[in-house]
This record gives sequence, structure tokens and C-alpha cells, in this order.
Amino acid sequence: MRFLTALVLAIVVLATPSLAQQHEAAQCQAPPIPAMRRSSDFFTDEQENELGRVIDAQIQQSEKVIDEPELTGYPTKIGARLQAHLPPTGLRFHYYLVDLPRANAFSIPGGYIYVSRKLVAFMRSDDELAAVLGHEMGHIVTHQGAIRMTRAMRELLKVDHIQSPEIFDRYNQ
Repeated sequence: MRFLTALVLAIVVLATPSLAQQHEAAQCQAPPIPAMRRSSDFFTDEQENELGRVIDAQIQQSEKVIDEPELTGYPTKIGARLQAHLPPTGLRFHYYLVDLPRANAFSIPGGYIYVSRKLVAFMRSDDELAAVLGHEMGHIVTHQGAIRMTRAMRELLKVDHIQSPEIFDRYNQ
């Protein structure tokens, strides 16, 4: 009888997570991400998407951007997995490989992320690409490019707000 009691007690103890394990599991849950505030720039999400299209058109002309789905599928797949964990946004993400002389990555407003083929060639795992894409996504969801462009337009063009039809002309000014 003692053996049976000891066996039941051992099963209960081993099957029940310890307080430390319960506490650790509670700490591992990611906190909710608050929506980003837009007090430092005057672009709406749709205007920021338009600004990104304007800048992307320039990059497409000046750099050798590779927009082939069989090659860009790799960063797009990993980027989509990361996007699932971002706060809701009206920005649309685009992933491109670009031929640059250096291993580098950069992003522009509106969700455009460019990763050099050289950087991808040096990567040893999906995790390394995810870290690079996550870093660039951080620039985008905090609207750093739109904030810089707002600052430049305010200082250089003396513009306090912008309308969607003006974005192309104002950017080119």
C-alpha cells in the first residue's frame, strides 16, 4: 500500500509544474505591442506608402534591384512570419534583393526592405536573415524614414502638412 501511495505521489509531483516553471512560463509571454504614435511626422500610412513608392522608383533606376519571386521568396517568407507579430499598420511590406558592393540592408518609408545579395550569401541561418529583416522592420514601424522626410520638408520647403497628390513633387524638390 505504501508503494502505491508513493507511486501516486511521485506521479503527481512530477506531472505538476513547479512554481518556478509556472513563473518562468508566465514571464516568457511577450507583452502586447502598443500602436505607434505619429506625432513626429505628418504622413498618414497611405501617404507613407505613396512616399515609399516614389523613393522605390528612384532606387529601382539607380541600383540593380532583383525583383524575381524565386529569389525574393526567401526573404518574403521570413518577413511574412515576422509581420504576423507586428502591431496593426496600414503599411505594406515589400522585400527586394539588391546587388551592392557591400553586405548591407536598408529600408525606406512605406515598408520597402532591401537586402544585398552579398549579405544573404554570408548568412548561415534563417535566424540571421530574420534578425536583419526585424531590424529593418523596426525602422519602418517606428516611421523613422517618414519622420526624417517630415523634418527635411519642414526645414527645406517650409511645409507643415502634405496632401497625397503633392508627395511626388515635394519629394523631388
